[in-house]
Amino acid sequence: MKTADCFRKLLPAVLAALLLAGCSKDLDAPSGLREYSFVLGEGQTRSLLAEDAVGKYGKWENGDRLGTAVGSGSPAYSNIYPGTPSTFRIYRYGGLSAGDVIYAYYPYSSDTKSISQARFNIPSVQKQNGADFDFDAMPMAAEPYVLGAGVQTGGNFAYVGEIHLQNLASVIQYQVFSSDGKYASETVRSVTFAASVPVSGAFTKDVTAIVASDESTLALPALSGTSVQTLLENGGSCGTVRGGGTDVYMVVAPGSYGGRITVVTDAATYTYTLSGRNFRRSGLISFGLDLSRCQLRQTEGPGLSKTWLDCYEVPAVALAGTSGAGYNSYCDDKYCFWDASASMQRVATHTFTSGGARRRNYTVLFDGARHCPLWSAFALHASAWPDEGVGRTNKWIYDPAFEESWQQTGLDNASAVGFSRGHLVASNYRKTTDDQNAQTFYYTNQAPQWQNSFNTGVWSTLEGKVKDAAPSGRDTLYVVAGVLFEGADKYLPSGSMSVAIPSHFYKCLMMCSFDSGGAMTAASGIAYLYTNEAHKGIAYDDSSFITTIDAVEELAGIDFFHNVPPEIQNAAERSSTALWK
Repeated sequence: MKTADCFRKLLPAVLAALLLAGCSKDLDAPSGLREYSFVLGEGQTRSLLAEDAVGKYGKWENGDRLGTAVGSGSPAYSNIYPGTPSTFRIYRYGGLSAGDVIYAYYPYSSDTKSISQARFNIPSVQKQNGADFDFDAMPMAAEPYVLGAGVQTGGNFAYVGEIHLQNLASVIQYQVFSSDGKYASETVRSVTFAASVPVSGAFTKDVTAIVASDESTLALPALSGTSVQTLLENGGSCGTVRGGGTDVYMVVAPGSYGGRITVVTDAATYTYTLSGRNFRRSGLISFGLDLSRCQLRQTEGPGLSKTWLDCYEVPAVALAGTSGAGYNSYCDDKYCFWDASASMQRVATHTFTSGGARRRNYTVLFDGARHCPLWSAFALHASAWPDEGVGRTNKWIYDPAFEESWQQTGLDNASAVGFSRGHLVASNYRKTTDDQNAQTFYYTNQAPQWQNSFNTGVWSTLEGKVKDAAPSGRDTLYVVAGVLFEGADKYLPSGSMSVAIPSHFYKCLMMCSFDSGGAMTAASGIAYLYTNEAHKGIAYDDSSFITTIDAVEELAGIDFFHNVPPEIQNAAERSSTALWK
């Protein structure tokens, strides 16, 4: 079914003429096989019923099939004949009789063996071709239709009556536009709704129990999927005003819930937060998505069309539910932060502007009690984060996403005790802009690291090898660099603070490949783990330093790369094969 203007009501004479014309070719049906024609009534058969959007209704198209059954018989399919009105037919040997009950539902599934357990599905992935949305995603069922005493039972053609299908789900209409015109030329590729409750999935329904006036008989059972995505097969244009571009449609379960909306265009990913809304059964609710006013705009390399905490390399973090955002004009940092469930821990993502687009720089989990980062996560790709040759800013500053009281500025007696500021995200990794590089000198991006033969030795060598491995094309290298605190905590002074000294530093690496559609196809992984001490005369890739991501996960109690598909992630995290020669 595709969207169209609402149907005009027809005169009974026109209806009869259409029925006779449409069925004249079936007059030679086998003896004893009776054919009965039904009209799909207006109103409840429409897949979209306007709420705050006007004039968008579903229209049947060739190839649509209903599941139909007579009485307790097994369901079969009936083709829908689009028109004004649209009709379907039931064939039955021996004919129908007064009192027979007709059941109908949409779409037809050959998996359904009983009309009391008709099988339906709200797909997690739905498709739209330009402005035309395929409403196969909309489950519908009719109230049982009882044939009256006046039904025509003889002959090969009998018009019986009108059946009304009830929509079981709800429809969302997204109107994507750019009010300032800045992003109006972009093409919409998909819209995804990650809901706070299950809104998609397969279910069964007892069609025999449906009563149109009783909402409880139309309610959906528990579903399993918490997200729905609509793919625009040929893309859709944006406008400068709401309703001026391509409207994107999505079928979801009815209910009251919120979630996160993500719009992917050919140029960027846009994120919006939706608070609790009421999605009516058989109703349409419309949201205007202004690209110029999104919560986050992200432009990155292949396979990176994700929101900040959903990026492939960001470890799983238990959140307290509070979040915030800010802007640091000193180094063009639009940052977002989320309080972790652990006391005095917070995760933050820093971004910068390059080529007219805002890009992710890195994400860090900082422990304010230890005055030390636990990990920093980032990606390397030669095009998404190109090396433009900018120099080290070398100016350590406070991270605006965290309280200054949490951050240590560097050990007062670093030279005497042998420790220096050890970068987790190396300055050499971020040389696209001065602003981007400045963020690598936040106090939250350094931990006390033994200087001679570690910071200036194996760690520095590994940093260079990782930088050289930054891929191009459809590959991306994902990195998590962090610290461990094993054994008794050790502290050194920094002003009035006692700064915890990590026992180990690690780097977990995962090289991932993607197909032309952005789906991950393969990955390989390795981890490097060093004690926080001098490693004089030992190569950075000595066998004693090489391990698996799984092994570091066990030591750190952290789930790394948890957004990578499990079938790809698990094998990569068991590997310890070098990613470069």
